[in-house]
Amino acid sequence: MGSISYSPLNQARQEIRLICLHPGQWTDPISINLTISSLHSAKLPFFEAVSYTWGDPSAVIPVIISEITVSITRSVENVLRRFRFANSVRLLWIDALCINQNDIAERAVQVKLMDRIYSRASRVLIYLGEADHRSDRAMDAIAERKTSTGSIQNLVLEFFETRQWFQRVWVLQEVALATYALAICGSKCVPWANFPAWWAQNAASLQDKSPPSALAYNPVTNKSFLEQLHDTRASRATDPRDKVFALAAMSPPEDRLFIEPNYMKPVASIYIDVAFKMVHHYKSLRILSATQPLYGQVCPEFSGKLPSWVPNWSKESALTSLGLSNIYREPFDAGGSTAFTRSEEDNNKLLCYGALLDIITETGKACPFETSGGESVAQVLTEWNRLASSVNGTHSQTSSRLGQGVFFVGEQFFIVGPAQETIWPTFRAVPTPTLELTPEELAKREAGPATMEDLKFCLGRRFLMTAGGLFGLAPPQALPGDIIVILLGAPVPQVLRKHDGYYELVGECYVHGVMGGEALADLKKDITQIVPEHRVRPFYKDISGNSGLTLDWFELR
Repeated sequence: MGSISYSPLNQARQEIRLICLHPGQWTDPISINLTISSLHSAKLPFFEAVSYTWGDPSAVIPVIISEITVSITRSVENVLRRFRFANSVRLLWIDALCINQNDIAERAVQVKLMDRIYSRASRVLIYLGEADHRSDRAMDAIAERKTSTGSIQNLVLEFFETRQWFQRVWVLQEVALATYALAICGSKCVPWANFPAWWAQNAASLQDKSPPSALAYNPVTNKSFLEQLHDTRASRATDPRDKVFALAAMSPPEDRLFIEPNYMKPVASIYIDVAFKMVHHYKSLRILSATQPLYGQVCPEFSGKLPSWVPNWSKESALTSLGLSNIYREPFDAGGSTAFTRSEEDNNKLLCYGALLDIITETGKACPFETSGGESVAQVLTEWNRLASSVNGTHSQTSSRLGQGVFFVGEQFFIVGPAQETIWPTFRAVPTPTLELTPEELAKREAGPATMEDLKFCLGRRFLMTAGGLFGLAPPQALPGDIIVILLGAPVPQVLRKHDGYYELVGECYVHGVMGGEALADLKKDITQIVPEHRVRPFYKDISGNSGLTLDWFELR
């Protein structure tokens, strides 16, 4: 069996290949030809771009391309059979065939053109796969754009969860840039606009559900590249590099400086370069809130070791970010808006300016991820209550420190601060006597209103206490002896672990009383005089009113 013979493309003319899909019945052999067109041409032919999933690369079947029999994947075969006309040629763009996948340089060039390809296409055909006994009913419900009943709603949700197309990161660009998009599943066709419309119509009963990224993405919001990386973290890509490259066309123009498709560079190098450029270009350390705790181990998806301060975008974060989430009334601002860093020849190192806030002396158990059968969670929160009580020795004193005490969220409980400072400001406070409840009594409490979004902030984290009497929430890997620092330009405090000559980033944390920038109040008045000379001197008073905290450099690796 032969291989596809690709003629070279003229990069200056932004040339692309198109497929001429010859007519036939469903069971007829597939026959196609490749033709070259220029995106610069005013006479670009009418063509349709296909959005689909690659599927299993080992499942291949033979097709005839330019009179040569070659192998294509089963998923591409299904696309061609489903979209083939019975009596006329159809002009399509399909990445697996129109890009020479064995030419790494060409792949990089064509990836940069994909925004123009999908926006210049007459329409985008979204192939969701062949039908089964449940998908037709789901497609019919979406086509109606009405509020669905419980059973139909569950059917549609199952459809979103089981169709792999909704999990791909590339589909965000493909549907966002389309002039018109049509979704096809088997013989059912529904305009793409119906899909987000169905979710919006049923949103009231889906409050504890997160829509697939393709449904949630709004190109009008013009989010930063970092926010898009964070929002699409659960999406999948066959090549981990594409978790970065797929977002290029949807990012603000200034962010595209960080996204130069290059499939010859190791994945780790791409992630490090992007993180380094974002920190130094925007003078912000918000990216630290996207790191997995202690993420310095070798990643199974690619060779290479990531520094602890660089997010691994190929992995979904287990914790809900404190510094990047957008569901607060007011975002946290512990470290101000401007970072001060030193450039190093080694991009694996990040030199940050900030202050040591305190040392962790005790941590509670991590709040489990289960959201039902609240006994185990209640036991953890009871332990947190005990730790909080020891801050000042008595429940009455502790409840005064906590302000509102314990917030009740269904079967879950959280240690938080005064209403204006808490992570969970939208829910009612439980009276102080709740602090005295046993785990069994806590588990019997009735569930309140929709609270899943707020619940996520506690799951996986552990209660922390410091030598100076501060308390809050720490990442699960935090240990006694780790330090808490406030880094300039980081919205939330960070937990660091000291090594010989450098620090490892353990993860972001919540520390009651400093999340709004209180610790930096004096610094903000005089910041331009402090940082340029890189002087190390006391710059603010701690929350007890005693001065002595100092600015210093922290080298992260």
